[in-house]
Amino acid sequence: MTASISVNQKVSNFTLALLEGTGWYKPNYSLAMPLMWGHKRGCQFIEDLCLDTRTQKANFAEFCDNLEQLSCSLDRRYKAWCSINAGYGFADNCPYPWVGLTRSDCYHAKNDSALYDEVVGLDSRCFEGTLVKSEFTPNSIGNAFCFNYNVISPL
Repeated sequence: MTASISVNQKVSNFTLALLEGTGWYKPNYSLAMPLMWGHKRGCQFIEDLCLDTRTQKANFAEFCDNLEQLSCSLDRRYKAWCSINAGYGFADNCPYPWVGLTRSDCYHAKNDSALYDEVVGLDSRCFEGTLVKSEFTPNSIGNAFCFNYNVISPL
């Protein structure tokens, strides 16, 4: 179990084992979901600062360094803002892509943007960049958009 503020919460093997350890539950471990936050980052993820004190750049992909920049969530499902959520004590004053935007879910957002020709659906993910139609100007705080994607297997 982890402290989390998320629109897409996960139940991990650890959470299920903890519940089973109480003696009250017999969990189905096949329903566990992988945790991406800090995955395979080692002790440095816990011990190091989220931002490099000299460059003010993020030390890990889970964090961001340009406050108010539009980006994507770690799992690329949502559009997110780089923010320090002061009301959330577990963030330890670290900026991270916060999903609090209306219509930010690339699976189910209601209004696709004409600016990017976005495509929303179960095969869509969030992408960052400067790609916009020629009649528009890229957003100065970053661009995040939902597009369909396919994983292509190597031959």
